Amino acid sequence: MNQITIETIPTKTQLFEDALRACLFSIDAIKEKTNEALQSFHKSQFEKFDKQILEILETLDAFVRLSSVIKNSLRENYHFSLKDLSPFIKLQFNILNILKKIAKARKSNDLILLLDLFEYELGNNLKKFKIEVLPAFARALNDNPTLIN
Repeated sequence: MNQITIETIPTKTQLFEDALRACLFSIDAIKEKTNEALQSFHKSQFEKFDKQILEILETLDAFVRLSSVIKNSLRENYHFSLKDLSPFIKLQFNILNILKKIAKARKSNDLILLLDLFEYELGNNLKKFKIEVLPAFARALNDNPTLIN
């Protein structure tokens, strides 16, 4: 007997919510990887630390790409203005710059800069992204049901 499988196409709201969840998951993963890398550094496990930096760079790159998808979705599907997106764009730009600084510091073996970037800059910017920016967009969409359709 032949079976027919019907797959539903996710709505743009479902896709957007999935992207937000993935972005939040990425932030947590980056924070966890950063903490593990710092532990390796403090235990003088420098080869392991270097490999962990590469993993962090890859995860950060994926995060920046995912955040771009969210930003584009907010502009195209939900008609957010650049002014509405300015906190998002600013933090995304900061994180992209931190990613570049980490790569450069790793290449030049600047451990002091790497530690500063991990312990202060990266964590603070990711925290703002997670606590301030992403929830604000989720609230804005929930407060404006016409945007979600």
